[in-house]
Amino acid sequence: ALCKDLMEEMRKVLRRKGFRRVKKRMSSKELKKLKGGRKEKGLGVENRGFSRKSQTFLPKIFFRKMSSSGAKDKPELQFPFLQDEETVATLQECKTLFILRGLPGSGKSTLARVIVDRYRDGTKMVSADTYKITPGARGAFTEEYKQLDEDLAAYCRRDVRVLVLDDTNHERERLEQLFEMADQYQYQVVLPREKIELVSYFGKRPPGVLHCTTKFCDYGKAAGADEYAQQDVVKKSYCKAFTLTISALFVTPKTTGARVELSEQELALWPNDVDKLSPSDSLSRGSRAHITLGCAGDVEAVQTGVDLLEIVKQEKGGNRGEEVGELSRGKLYSLGSGRWMLNLAKKMEVRAIFTGYYGKGKAVPTRGGRKGGAFQSCTII
Repeated sequence: ALCKDLMEEMRKVLRRKGFRRVKKRMSSKELKKLKGGRKEKGLGVENRGFSRKSQTFLPKIFFRKMSSSGAKDKPELQFPFLQDEETVATLQECKTLFILRGLPGSGKSTLARVIVDRYRDGTKMVSADTYKITPGARGAFTEEYKQLDEDLAAYCRRDVRVLVLDDTNHERERLEQLFEMADQYQYQVVLPREKIELVSYFGKRPPGVLHCTTKFCDYGKAAGADEYAQQDVVKKSYCKAFTLTISALFVTPKTTGARVELSEQELALWPNDVDKLSPSDSLSRGSRAHITLGCAGDVEAVQTGVDLLEIVKQEKGGNRGEEVGELSRGKLYSLGSGRWMLNLAKKMEVRAIFTGYYGKGKAVPTRGGRKGGAFQSCTII
């Protein structure tokens, strides 16, 4: 099918350039020269290779189909961020930093080129090879890494949507530097080449990054963290796009948040033990799903989920609160004790990426390349 598409495109290009099929009788000398250029291997002529620059007359569909088909045929390139169209569309709208690590010949440079080719406009690649950095102690390349980081930060300030870092360093300290830079410029991090060690990476989100937590692993110390990270559905869904449905907004004396309704696919990623305040509770799966929008000064973000579970438990007991009135966005209920719930008349849908948080969990000064470039402010009345 690829050959047929290519041939058809080639015919169109040649016709536009004024070429026509011409039958030409070849001389014995030309025929001998042609035969001499053949090789015995296989059925084709010697492959001399080609590039985009040397074959400028080839239609773009050739390169597009070749890159996409190559990713499908190679198991090592079968990632949601390459094959799932919804994931690709979502990543093109947010800011993502791909960190590829490995020794020469491990395939990271090939993957980096495939990512750049898949996302095209709005994508930049920073490679350690460009700065003549080779595997080894990072101290031997202090100036080179300084220049690399300055260039990477410059792309971050420009809000380049997809950044690909092709690096060779394996030190944890180096990764933490990159994670801190991602926090600072509000980029989500993807480590596609890493073995699944998500227990180390599902940590605290710093303030300012909206998220819906599935499993808080506390860097592998939380109960059930390792079992969760090793689930097949978790591994296959890493860096895949999902659509979250927001059904209500709630405010309590401690927190304010958005209530999230999970789809069947999203519920498959939801742990079984997080939707209860006490062992005797029997709330439906996904009851705790939420997005923290704000907390009181001395309150941790985890309190938002606790507040929502208390509301859900009250609703299950038959007390939905007192209806205060109907606003333009939905019905407002007073739940008592300073708690309010706005049930949205029209549910909101937001796209999200299933990934982990890789930083230290500390709040860092965030900044973007332009004013208002990262997030829009919201006001809760």
